Amino acid sequence: MRTFLLAAALALTCASPAFADDCPEVSSVTEANNGQCISVPNGGSFTLSLQTNGGIPYRWAVTGDGSPNLSVDEGSTAPATPGRLGGGATVTFTFTAQQPGEASVAAELQSVTGGESARSVSFTVQVQGGD
Repeated sequence: MRTFLLAAALALTCASPAFADDCPEVSSVTEANNGQCISVPNGGSFTLSLQTNGGIPYRWAVTGDGSPNLSVDEGSTAPATPGRLGGGATVTFTFTAQQPGEASVAAELQSVTGGESARSVSFTVQVQGGD
């Protein structure tokens, strides 16, 4: 019950304009932003960049795209060191604000053969209204 109340309090904090400073406007987020609240102007965009390793049978997948307030692209992968197969890489998804309101974004490092996710990240996005 305490967890539910804490989650509800955090959701209300992010949703309230009085606490807009608690949801900083950012253009890029990573796993370090897990559990946080961010804001983006309506029509603006931000990227979600996640680290992976080409030698593991896992892939990052967006499991909460924030619709209808946000839209997301298919993502792209860039190796940390070009020409080194199986090395580290960064997977980047770009989200674009479609309408004002609150949205939830989540991604999981999913096994390509099924089973439980190895890691996950989620955060709340406040899409700010236009002037």
